[in-house]
Amino acid sequence: RIRSGSRLRIRDLTERFVERGIYVVNGLVQDIRKSTLHAHLEAIGLPSLKAAKSGSSDEILFVKTDLNYGGELERWLPPESITASGLEHLISPEIGAYHYKTVARGMLQESVWTDPAIVVEKYVSNDEHSFFRAYFSGERVVIVKAYSPGLIKKLSSDPRDTNFVTDLEHLKTGTDELPISVSLKKDVATFVEHTPVEFGCIDIVHDGHDQHYVVDLNLTPYAGTRIYDDFLNNFLRLGI
Repeated sequence: RIRSGSRLRIRDLTERFVERGIYVVNGLVQDIRKSTLHAHLEAIGLPSLKAAKSGSSDEILFVKTDLNYGGELERWLPPESITASGLEHLISPEIGAYHYKTVARGMLQESVWTDPAIVVEKYVSNDEHSFFRAYFSGERVVIVKAYSPGLIKKLSSDPRDTNFVTDLEHLKTGTDELPISVSLKKDVATFVEHTPVEFGCIDIVHDGHDQHYVVDLNLTPYAGTRIYDDFLNNFLRLGI
């Protein structure tokens, strides 16, 4: 039971399960906010999209919520749970899941940069409107090259979407012979190897010139409801 006024201690609960011999998948990671992801990427040597306050006033930046999916899931929690979790200051009253926006740096007010519920990122796009999603389970990896013309990139069952099946060792050694960028393979391998997540997915945008950026980490991967691929599901399931 959550008591009003007390902070959730998810890590403590995970450790109690481990002490009883029960392994908790993804038990070491509870914070997947974008600001936390930025810091993690920089720590493991990958570029992040974190935008600087100073710079060209004409540069187009992306204004998002720090919480994934606009903080919608957290918004549904009972008020006492929000308080117990310490989430009050992280739920934006103005920006939701599909209301991210691009704004020139010079048009951003000071309050945007200081609001803990909001992050400002560099806006990266390419002419073919493609992006990547990498699902990983243990050392097994499925990389999807997907297409989406929308401002917010998401899987949309585009007929050009392609799945590439591999694993961590092949990505690291470059022996998988998959027709995708070597630098993308290295970035995915670096993330999977140096992130304490056993099962999840990351969304990756690119600039069309072989520069890739991880924009989201999700611990509960979702691939849509239209198509079920038993082979891919089983491939990932056996990873853990």
